[in-house]
Amino acid sequence: MYCEQCGTKNESGSAFCINCGAKLIQATSVPIEPEPVKSAEETKQLCPVCQVAYAPGSQFCENCGHALGQPSGQVAKATQAAEPISRQTLKQQAPAQHKRLWWLVGGIAVIGVAVGAGLYLNQPASQSVKQPTSTSSKKTTSAFKQSVNAAEAALAQDDYDTALEAYNQAWTTGTQTQQQSIKAKRSGLQVLKDSQALADQSDYQGVIDKIEDSGLLTKKGNVAYQPLQKLYKTAKAQVTSEKPLWGMSQSSELSSFMDSWGSTMHQSYQEYTDVDSVDMYGTQLPAALLSGDLKTEVDGQIVQINWSDDGTSESGYQIVAAYSDANTADYGAKHFYLFAIDNGQPKVLITMQNQGNNNHSIEFKETENQTLKNRFAEIVNDSTD
Repeated sequence: MYCEQCGTKNESGSAFCINCGAKLIQATSVPIEPEPVKSAEETKQLCPVCQVAYAPGSQFCENCGHALGQPSGQVAKATQAAEPISRQTLKQQAPAQHKRLWWLVGGIAVIGVAVGAGLYLNQPASQSVKQPTSTSSKKTTSAFKQSVNAAEAALAQDDYDTALEAYNQAWTTGTQTQQQSIKAKRSGLQVLKDSQALADQSDYQGVIDKIEDSGLLTKKGNVAYQPLQKLYKTAKAQVTSEKPLWGMSQSSELSSFMDSWGSTMHQSYQEYTDVDSVDMYGTQLPAALLSGDLKTEVDGQIVQINWSDDGTSESGYQIVAAYSDANTADYGAKHFYLFAIDNGQPKVLITMQNQGNNNHSIEFKETENQTLKNRFAEIVNDSTD
């Protein structure tokens, strides 16, 4: 059976031409001569790529797979059809199409990577290093706690130097918040260390100034409060003991007072020293007492006396002045005064003894005259202010 459209011979019973896809007219009992093949000008339903005929209504070419966009009834003229393309050509074109596809996919991938990298690089630094920062923070907290624990253990043993070293170590590893939690303790221990260094150099006034300036004498909650209190009191005692309790100005004040007070008492007093004595009923005072020829007795007790220019000798009564009216008073009415400092306390001793005794001593007692007693105390205490 021949196709009326293209003249191709088809098997008997075929419904469509195997070449052009045209519907075949079934043969009748009367043989029909096959029509001659139509000229090239006549229309054909051919694939525009490979020029192979395709069945009407086909969406893809059975030969090359080209997508057929024409309606099933549309035909193309042979003169307008593209040049036939061999299968070899199609095979060569296929890789090119694949290459273009891969280039497209690759370009999209590159753009995606670039965009992702830009977003990553532009995110906040705290997010980009979140994990390392978290790890570092944990290590810092651990080191801080270890140092603080070491400091507290040292404080329990009253080891203040070691405690300060541990707090300093904690300070270098801690955050600002953590540093604030140990700031007062660290400062107190530093003041204690500096004050102790001054004490080791016998700079007790420096110790007093350092502690007073720190304001820690009233901070009972500070770890250094108790040791600072102790060191402060020690320094105070040292300064007091080293500071002269008597001098030229105090001697001059006492001399002026004795002149006025003596006039009030209708008595005339003369000053005497360790090298200038008065005859008191045949005994040279205070020379006999200072030399030990006669003992000094106070309220029934034998005591040691020493002449002192500043009132700071270590033991016994420190005699800083002596006054008597022996040269002007009547017999039996003569007075002899020793102005002494006993353990930092001013005392005025008086004797009117006119004869010897079995103890070979001169008996003294503290004066009962409050005016004389109080004025001497004022003069001594003014020197320590």
